[in-house]
Amino acid sequence: MKRNAKRVGAIFLALLMSIVLPSAVFAEEQMPLIGEWAFEYEPETPVLRIEADGSAWYKGKDYHWEDQGSFLALTDADGNTMNLRYAVTEDQKLIYPQTTYKRGKEVEGQGGLIGIWEGTDDGSNFVFTPAGYFLEDSAFSGNFINDTAEGTFLLHYGDVFADTLCYYSITDEILTVEYPWKLVAKQ
Repeated sequence: MKRNAKRVGAIFLALLMSIVLPSAVFAEEQMPLIGEWAFEYEPETPVLRIEADGSAWYKGKDYHWEDQGSFLALTDADGNTMNLRYAVTEDQKLIYPQTTYKRGKEVEGQGGLIGIWEGTDDGSNFVFTPAGYFLEDSAFSGNFINDTAEGTFLLHYGDVFADTLCYYSITDEILTVEYPWKLVAKQ
């Protein structure tokens, strides 16, 4: 009887492993962000970890992740979900952290994206002018092209940085910007 119980247990374990292991391998094949990642400018500091078992860690907080195509749905222990946009090509992996801005001082011609925007959580800021110029964080400037229908703006920094496509939305005078940051494997 004990011998049969051991065989049944071994068979059950083998079946369980045949189900679990391929699903983990399948998750890795489908989700290109499995692993531990840092921003390119600070490769030793982890910012994102995606595990094949569905667990994740992002900027110091634990989540459960679900891949939704170009978004990672990150759900915390309280059931709150944050959608983190990502893009993967042969050359790079990008995530688009969200930063929120409130409209700053009143300026003539301000409306939609045009105006002065001050970061709500950090010292960042954006200024967008009607003539198509922008100033970012009081340090970087250039031209921008706004595509209101797509909810994007393209920042052209000239020779300083590559052109950068950002996603945005404006709700109740709060601007949410999804700015791309390149990921590298944590070192």
